[in-house]
Amino acid sequence: MCHDRIRLRMRISRSNSNLQAESALTPQQRLILDVLREAEGRLDAKELYRRAAEKDPGVNLATIYRSLRLFKELGLVEEQHLDRAQCYYEIKGSESVA
Repeated sequence: MCHDRIRLRMRISRSNSNLQAESALTPQQRLILDVLREAEGRLDAKELYRRAAEKDPGVNLATIYRSLRLFKELGLVEEQHLDRAQCYYEIKGSESVA
C-alpha cells in the first residue's frame, strides 16, 4: 500500500515536471512535440522534419535534432535504435508496434 502511494506521487511529480517543461517550449518545439504525438508509431528525425516542415516551413533539421535532445533530457521522448544507422523517436509511454 505504501509503495503504491510512493509510485503515484512519483508519477504525479513527473507529470507536473513535464507540464512545466512543456509550457516553456518555443512554438516550433511545441509543433515538433505535437507531430510526434500525432504520429502512429515511431518516427526518425528526417520524417519528423518532413511532417513538421509541412506545418511550419521555418522549421529546419537542426531544430529537430536540438528539440529531440531536449525532449529526451526532459523525459518526454524515447529514442530507440532499431539498427546501427537509424534512431527512431516516440512520445514516452506510447505503445507502438514495430
